[in-house]
Amino acid sequence: MPNHSRAILVGHLCADPEHRNTQDGTDLTKFRLAVNTGFGDKKKVMFIDVTCWRKTAEIAAKYLQKGSAVLVDGRLEMDQWTDKESGQMRTKHVVTATDISFIDTKPKDDAPQSRQRSLDIDDEAPPF
Repeated sequence: MPNHSRAILVGHLCADPEHRNTQDGTDLTKFRLAVNTGFGDKKKVMFIDVTCWRKTAEIAAKYLQKGSAVLVDGRLEMDQWTDKESGQMRTKHVVTATDISFIDTKPKDDAPQSRQRSLDIDDEAPPF
C-alpha cells in the first residue's frame, strides 16, 4: 500500500525564525506557526513547528519575522530525541516545508516600525 504525508498550513509566525547551518554547511531554519481552527466560541490555536532546509531555509530566514503570515506546504514527520534531564525518549510531530508562500509581501528589512498586527496567538507560545 502506498504511503503519503502532506500538510498544508496557513498561519502566523509566533517568533522570528531561527536560522543556522549544520556541520556540513546546509542551511536550516525553524519557526513555530500559529494556526487558527474553528470559529467563535469553538476557535482554537494550534502551534506547529516547521523546519526548512537549503534554499527554502535561506529565504525563510531572510523574509520572515514574528507575525508574518505564510502558507506552508510540506510533509509531516516525527522528531525524536532523548530528554537530557530525564533520559526519556521524547517525540513530536513537525512539518518539513517543501514550499512556502508569503502572504505578507514586504521583506522584513523594508517593514515599517508601525507594522504591528493583532494576532490570535499567545506571546508566550511554547518553545521549540
